[in-house]
Amino acid sequence: MHIFRDSEAIRRAPEVVPALTDQMTWFIREVSEGLACELQDVINIVVAEAGDDLKALSNAVGFDLREEGVEHISQFPNWFELTFVVNGEGFAYVIYVPDDRTTSTDLLAFCRAQLPLASPNP
Repeated sequence: MHIFRDSEAIRRAPEVVPALTDQMTWFIREVSEGLACELQDVINIVVAEAGDDLKALSNAVGFDLREEGVEHISQFPNWFELTFVVNGEGFAYVIYVPDDRTTSTDLLAFCRAQLPLASPNP
């Protein structure tokens, strides 16, 4: 699992996870545009890897993903992007989960169950 918590690490995230370069670059640019505070004050990014399950991701972000509620989900080729807004000031965790056979079944089932909320992406 990759966790990007500080502003510099968040900006470098697309280099660390090449499979998500386009999606992350676009997302970070959109969030950063006109931002009056540090990037780390509004988002943290988590990228799940093979073997990570729902419990591991919940532990990494400090709350049970099943109980918090997904604010937004997008499905890209081979990836899910889930956004959890966790306070009244708009701080969010953006979590990328691979949509493939290396991902735990409980995590994939969780992501797929959120899809009625999804915005389709090419």
